[in-house]
Amino acid sequence: ENKPTETSLESEALDIAKAAISCIAKGDNKGFMKIAEESYMLPETLAEVVNELCFELLGDIGIEEKDGEYVLIPDYEEEIREWLNK
Repeated sequence: ENKPTETSLESEALDIAKAAISCIAKGDNKGFMKIAEESYMLPETLAEVVNELCFELLGDIGIEEKDGEYVLIPDYEEEIREWLNK
């Protein structure tokens, strides 16, 4: 069976997720919202995409909503920052 490759889509989703995590790591919630808007996603959907990536990296979600803004989960903050700086 020949399956269509999803590499470009996965690569684009990875870039979007990485940019979104980067904004969250800097406390730039407006930047996160802008990425969601430019990607035609609701912020909640973008957060799910980010957490799917975090789940692959960490085995757990990496961001959560707190008081209407997305933040890194403290237990994984160091690992996420290290991954962003690779």
